[in-house]
Amino acid sequence: MRVPSLLRPHMRRIVSLDIKHKGRGLFSQVLQNLYDPAPMLRALTFRADHDDLFGLDIPHHFLGGSFPSLRKLVLIDIYSFATPYIFQTVTTLIWTTNSDLIDEFLKTLDSLPSLEVASIQFHPPFRPASTRANRTIILQHLRRLSLTANIEPERGLCGFTLPILHFIDLPNLISLQAGGSFKSRVLPPSVLFAERLPGLSELPEAEISLPRRNSARVRLSGSRQSELIISVEDVSDVDVTCIFSGGTPFRSVRKLIAVFGEDTSPQVDRWVLDALEIIAGVETLEVVGDCIKWLNVWRGKDMYHRICPSLRRLTVSGGMCCRSELSVFADLRNSVGLPLIATYENA
Repeated sequence: MRVPSLLRPHMRRIVSLDIKHKGRGLFSQVLQNLYDPAPMLRALTFRADHDDLFGLDIPHHFLGGSFPSLRKLVLIDIYSFATPYIFQTVTTLIWTTNSDLIDEFLKTLDSLPSLEVASIQFHPPFRPASTRANRTIILQHLRRLSLTANIEPERGLCGFTLPILHFIDLPNLISLQAGGSFKSRVLPPSVLFAERLPGLSELPEAEISLPRRNSARVRLSGSRQSELIISVEDVSDVDVTCIFSGGTPFRSVRKLIAVFGEDTSPQVDRWVLDALEIIAGVETLEVVGDCIKWLNVWRGKDMYHRICPSLRRLTVSGGMCCRSELSVFADLRNSVGLPLIATYENA
């Protein structure tokens, strides 16, 4: 309890304050005794020990209610955030939580109406319990949002992180990044992209990157730096329709780049083809890396010509492919009335 008394004479010149919780009672007493204004404070961090996760309850007189320069708020292992204040000046949020209640989650975000950038990680012992909320909030200024789940694959994400978008209006969001172990629907319905995420509703270019044996990273991009990024730790854990079906941005994709790693599994080959069946409007496809097995799977697939029916140009670079194999593939497409220009570039 000496800490607050040592800090108080200096509060007017403190720029960054990091408070670590070492027991609920002591943590509360520290907050109660930090009641002097902090006019220069720009970054505020609260940390909880893993063995005592709980909601953060800030007293009404914390820092005298005066911290006009505060821009960055960091919550480490904090379940939720209850405050008598609306933190009007905070523009950046970094939050790790095991919160499983959408209402509590929304209450935290609702106290930060000026957010521009938010990075939120869900950590064990996270167990999604509620997918309902009693309200919808608007984050008018939020432009970049990252949602990730650091959860054991057997727990799964159970569809929590991205369904929260059902309850948040993000009219100016231009960047959404999501990652983790997904067991259920990843993206909200297309109507929500059009109404609540208009900046992400039309994304004409996409890239599917397969850096490791079973992992995938899908990036869609458009004008004004808008982008949607989805990282999947293990594609064997994910039905491809969980990611690609229903989302408006995928209907707008006209150019797709597929980057294959050195050791992709047959399961990954099928996963990418299933994705292409859904991203049906692709007109230009660029493939980088060793894709000969993938092309053979495509060629041997039932109703293979239904995959990318609008495809007009295919370029392959690098890997174990050759012009003759591409020529056979192009001839097959041409034979069913789907003209295709196929090019091989030896990187």
